[in-house]
Amino acid sequence: MYAYFKPHYHPPKLNPHPKYFLIIKGTVAPEFRNVGHLVFMASYSASKNACFHETNILAGITTAESRTHYYWIKPNKSNHYKIKIPIDKYQYGECGWIPYTITGDFVKNKQNATEYALVSIGEEGTQKWNPKKIEYFCNTPDLNKCIIKVSNKKSPLVIMRPEQSYHLIFNIKYQKRIKEEFNDYN
Repeated sequence: MYAYFKPHYHPPKLNPHPKYFLIIKGTVAPEFRNVGHLVFMASYSASKNACFHETNILAGITTAESRTHYYWIKPNKSNHYKIKIPIDKYQYGECGWIPYTITGDFVKNKQNATEYALVSIGEEGTQKWNPKKIEYFCNTPDLNKCIIKVSNKKSPLVIMRPEQSYHLIFNIKYQKRIKEEFNDYN
């Protein structure tokens, strides 16, 4: 029998005055207003080895401690929404807490949120994409079956720097007929 050892753990401390945000605004088609929920998920992880734990002690595989926060969106009567997600939600601290990704999904019930990556955060990120626009054209509320149109005709995944604020326009539009060749981010 093997014992599971976890390193000395330092839980993240909230940053009392975050300075950097991802501000997301957009619309959700009225056809989808009562069939699902738009959700954004912000993930943060420890970057220092002292705050990693072994997930497979025999193979020596370690994983960083992490936290994910869910932001459930409720559009207003005009089907518009706006959310401000703090990039520097946690103090760096002993574990080196850093933002990792911001993902989004449109789900039928709140238990089935999967993560479609929208933003990855890292030093190699760009400073020149404000505001970026991502639009999903759907005939069903399943984002996996929608066509994606991106303002810069590249992948919808964006890499941001952790020490800058960004704006993102994220729309879910209804389109009765969907053609595969409409997908213009490849």
